[in-house]
Amino acid sequence: MINNVILKLKGEKLLTWVEELFSVFPESDVYLVGGTIRDLLLGSLKADKIDYDFVVTGVSVLSLTKFLKEKGRVVMVGRRFGVIKFRPGSFEEVLDIALPRSERPWKYTGKRQDFVVTCDPLLPIEKDLLRRDFTINAMALSLRTGQFVDPHRGVYDLKRGLIRAVSSPKDRFQEDYSRMLRALRFALQLKFNIEKATFTVLKGLMSHINDTVEGGVRVVPYEIVAEEFLETFMADPQRALALYDESGALGELMPELVEMKGCEQSSNWHTEGDVWQHTELALKKLYSRKFIQYFPEPVDSELVMATLFHDLGKAATFYYHEKVGAQKARQICKRLRLTSARSYSVNCENLYWLVRNHSLILHASPGQLRSFTIEKYFFNPRYPGKTLLKLFLVDALSTIPISGKVDISRFEKLMVKFGKLTGRSGQLPKPLLTGHEIMRLLKIPSGPRIGEIQKALREEQLSGRVKTKREVRDYIKLQFSSTKSQ
Repeated sequence: MINNVILKLKGEKLLTWVEELFSVFPESDVYLVGGTIRDLLLGSLKADKIDYDFVVTGVSVLSLTKFLKEKGRVVMVGRRFGVIKFRPGSFEEVLDIALPRSERPWKYTGKRQDFVVTCDPLLPIEKDLLRRDFTINAMALSLRTGQFVDPHRGVYDLKRGLIRAVSSPKDRFQEDYSRMLRALRFALQLKFNIEKATFTVLKGLMSHINDTVEGGVRVVPYEIVAEEFLETFMADPQRALALYDESGALGELMPELVEMKGCEQSSNWHTEGDVWQHTELALKKLYSRKFIQYFPEPVDSELVMATLFHDLGKAATFYYHEKVGAQKARQICKRLRLTSARSYSVNCENLYWLVRNHSLILHASPGQLRSFTIEKYFFNPRYPGKTLLKLFLVDALSTIPISGKVDISRFEKLMVKFGKLTGRSGQLPKPLLTGHEIMRLLKIPSGPRIGEIQKALREEQLSGRVKTKREVRDYIKLQFSSTKSQ
């Protein structure tokens, strides 16, 4: 499989520079390394998401940079780390090309930047692979000879489905504490287990994930935490919660969530267990057949986070848990900077709104909800109304009453009401009159009264009692003509 991909890349002329490099520098070699090798072996490499990482040996960084500038565009040169960003010819792909290097921390802070990096064109590729995080990421393929280099038995761990640190787990994690979160992410994304010794060390060092250095600077920036956290939970939310809890990451980064454990609920309505167990079940139900029946599109990060946090406030109070939980969810979102994540991001205000309103149809049945209220919560472009609808369903699916039969009737009635309001178009009709038209019709100035009239008028329109501009004008004159004298 690997050789077939290399032939394909050569056929696209993406690697033309490699053949020319061998001609100009006969002692050189080019190795395909890292995650690309891993994904090729797993058969999960997607052609539109390939991150090409190469290590070039036998050529100095200055000579290599000069050569590449003649073959394409050098986007960036990081001489300290011996890394070059290169775009060959007219291709859009940007390749990461590095010289082999060794690294050693000049002090064990767990901060990635606290390293002494030594680039050496003559360093054997095996030495370069020694500095990498996990065995499944520490493999290389020579593009000159076709030799496959696997000094740490990465293929063996791939076959067994294991995440194992290269050489000493303690050294790898103390070099860069963010690798602990990377281990959790890889385990979820690849559906692997973390090797026992690696996981034991990881749990023992997780208390350092919030360490700071001089000036209060975080060793692992929250931006990295956010990226790793969201990617892990998007891979498998239910298992992610369990693994973050078992590893100690949850207690260090989001201790508020741990408080859900042992928080009892009414046994008449929640035979599934305490708040923690209810949340676990809710995360699982995001991928249930019933949920997908209504919402076949992929779940997004705001829905996953809203599901994770929706009952967070119950540890503090039961009757007003939506408000307390919403405040806590927003605090966590801002603290971990979840809006900063590149792959997935979460709007903290959307998250607050979703948690704050997740019990809306429990406090008022769909039949009692006015049409204007439905428009306000579910068709307002300012708020994620459809996500709130999904949250209603997943909450109901994970609430098991004493009868043992899940009840989603309120959700179903709400969906029926939506259908009546929107018809075949799936959209609400536009308002029949604007505020300015109401002011002209009643000859009254702008003010709070206009909003009240608009609200009443919209309710009449959405309920089907007025359907044309003529009917709405007659309704306004009949109901609000006295406003002229107020």
